[in-house]
Amino acid sequence: MRGKTHLACGVAAVFTAASVAAHAGGSPEPALWGGALFLAGCVAPDLDTPDSAVSHSLPWLHRGLALLGVRHRTLTHSLVGVAFCAAVCWALVATSPEALWLWPWFPAGCLFHVFLDSLSDAGVPWLWPGGRSRSIRGRTVAPGHVGLYRVGALSEYVTAAAVCAVVILSIPIWDLVLATMPVL
Repeated sequence: MRGKTHLACGVAAVFTAASVAAHAGGSPEPALWGGALFLAGCVAPDLDTPDSAVSHSLPWLHRGLALLGVRHRTLTHSLVGVAFCAAVCWALVATSPEALWLWPWFPAGCLFHVFLDSLSDAGVPWLWPGGRSRSIRGRTVAPGHVGLYRVGALSEYVTAAAVCAVVILSIPIWDLVLATMPVL
């Protein structure tokens, strides 16, 4: 999925989080601050490809990954990469109790990115470095790929529109879930 499509789906998720927070009687402001981190996480896994906007914005980080031998859709597109990202985020805020609520937003954005890319025809190596890629119709695909869309094709935008619709239409479900939860 391209960066702008990842961002569009991420904006739908942040809108949903802010709406649910407001409907639950809370302030949507934390969801919006966390949402900025979530959106950054939505594009961060593509630091491993030179063609991405995030690699152009942070070339030193892209070069560092390249020097370590990280290829596209390997470490940064796996559960290992998301867990490493979560550990780094936790370490960064662990000394600041007032910022502790911020730590999960960036890794959640990374996880959302990996999920969206897993829907593509190439898939992602969720269990990297395990699992073996294989060739289907001349293309290398990760184990367990879904194949709903091809990057850059109309199918990518249709898939993104469907994801955005499902995320936004889930607001009443979240409201119902929150309404039935006991108040602590």
